[in-house]
Amino acid sequence: MIRRIAYITLFTIIIFQTSCSTLLYETHKDDPILQLDQNYSVRLDSTWTTKQAQALLKVFKSLSPKLKMSDSIWNISSNELEDDIKIGHQNRLKYVTISRDAFPIEGSQGILAPDKRLFYAVVLFMTENGTNEQAIKLILKERYGITVDIPSYAILTQNTSKETAAHFSDYENEDLMIFISILEEFPKALQKMPQLKYVIRRNDNNIRTPGLAWTSNGYIEFAKFLFERNDVNDTRRLI
Repeated sequence: MIRRIAYITLFTIIIFQTSCSTLLYETHKDDPILQLDQNYSVRLDSTWTTKQAQALLKVFKSLSPKLKMSDSIWNISSNELEDDIKIGHQNRLKYVTISRDAFPIEGSQGILAPDKRLFYAVVLFMTENGTNEQAIKLILKERYGITVDIPSYAILTQNTSKETAAHFSDYENEDLMIFISILEEFPKALQKMPQLKYVIRRNDNNIRTPGLAWTSNGYIEFAKFLFERNDVNDTRRLI
């Protein structure tokens, strides 16, 4: 009888511990602060609320599901900041300050504010103020489904203009950041179109129009001079 009671007690303890462990795991798995740390090496200080952490996590996920970056420590400031974000460096750590005004307005429909200030602030962080080419290309691929690295121009244009890499050149980082800012303003359904795979830049400006969409072949080409104009609004309108 005593042995039976001991077995029952032991069994109850095991079940209780398992339940607690499962609950603890689920709690940690859903914790946005923990997810930011584990998936993006982003550590938040005590100025953050859970809602703000959730908003930040959603932006990171929308740009890349998981992206290991160098460690960074984030705080929120009530001061106005240029582009809503300030990034400093010390002892191999990034110290990031983000404006409180960049976060979604309480009671708004979406997790992002209508002007997407938080989104653009995170883009600047991930791309190191538009200087990290690899990060920029990753965002274009993950969020918008667009690639600017062409494996073979000859194969890409074999059913259209039949040309080689000599007729095209790489985009500058500044050009690619323009694409991100424009595509993000599109309706959600048009931000990522399966038919559009590549965006290329043509060197010989006088052969065709500034921009041409080869819709049946999955790419758009833009003339090089389009990105050398002083008025970026003309470039934005054409794109």
